[in-house]
Amino acid sequence: MADWVRSLLGKVRDWLSELVPSWFPPGLPGFWTALLLGSVVAVVIALAVAPKVQLARWRVALWLGSLLLVPAATWTIPHHAGALSTSLRWCTQGQIPRPSMLTQGASQEVVSNLLLTVPAGAAVVLWPIGAPRLAALCVALAVSPTIEAVQLVPELQRGCQFGDVVNNSIGVLIGFALAAGLAAILSSWHASVDESRGPPDR
Repeated sequence: MADWVRSLLGKVRDWLSELVPSWFPPGLPGFWTALLLGSVVAVVIALAVAPKVQLARWRVALWLGSLLLVPAATWTIPHHAGALSTSLRWCTQGQIPRPSMLTQGASQEVVSNLLLTVPAGAAVVLWPIGAPRLAALCVALAVSPTIEAVQLVPELQRGCQFGDVVNNSIGVLIGFALAAGLAAILSSWHASVDESRGPPDR
């Protein structure tokens, strides 16, 4: 049974690797396996939690899946030999967006970190407008700082970069702005269509 599951995961990983550009995610061993397992976890949690938060199960599953995409991409990156250790419990600056990147092009690290959290920001609009949506946005923004804080533990031999938090947070806000804007346009369009049709005949 275990061999069959590993074989299936391998086929899914190979298929997804052909669909996604080679630079994203940038050579992460185990990423697709972690993402698939995260998706399963998201579905299981959604089935149990959705009735309590009064939200459709598919909405909760998509929202959780978008959040789990971030640790799936972050914690499958191996700690390369010679990489800066976090034994001093301090974050390095890392790469952050700069105005010059608009004309000279952004680095692969910045672009991938921005794109990584766009789905998490877009998924925020799955929640109702008001306190639930604001809470969902705060959770999405808290994912990256939480991951970087955990990576300060020396025993994990990970690297903590402030730039990753900045890039991930910008990605969340971009995704939220795009999705919220699209939702507003669609809502306005539906309202105009209903208004043009007039009241239903009785």
